[in-house]
Amino acid sequence: MELHPYPASPDARALFERTVALVEPAKAKPVWDRMAQYENQYGDYLAAQKIFVRYSEAFPDGEPPRASSALPNLR
Repeated sequence: MELHPYPASPDARALFERTVALVEPAKAKPVWDRMAQYENQYGDYLAAQKIFVRYSEAFPDGEPPRASSALPNLR
């Protein structure tokens, strides 16, 4: 299976969902950061906004994802 970096591949999203379902959040933080960056770069605004909200729920006391600079402050 090849992951396509454009436009927002459903394969990348499916892999992300499987990973975060199986790995505890603390260990999956790099995956969350990368997916936030991916959605910000290749996804649409709504997809990027959704991942930011989910990230904030998974890491309520943490820093926002590195790719969140273009997203509104939703906290």
